[in-house]
Amino acid sequence: MVLTGFNVGVEFGQLFIIAAVLPYLYVFREQSYYQGLVLQNGSCTIVVIADCNDLVIQTGFQYLSNAIVCLRGYFASMSARSILKLK
Repeated sequence: MVLTGFNVGVEFGQLFIIAAVLPYLYVFREQSYYQGLVLQNGSCTIVVIADCNDLVIQTGFQYLSNAIVCLRGYFASMSARSILKLK
């Protein structure tokens, strides 16, 4: 229930931001600087944000896979007797 409330709050926040910005973009779309400033720079900003997000995700997966490989090597080097503490 808490997670649902959080997600609904995030979605309402996003809708509020869009509702606040969209009228300004609609008014300024007829201006000469709109295409250069908003469309081109906005598109470049979206690409950079997406690329950074991809980098963070890839780094996280790479760290996790390295940890799994290290643990696999560690446990593979141990004998069954030492793992089970048998004599």
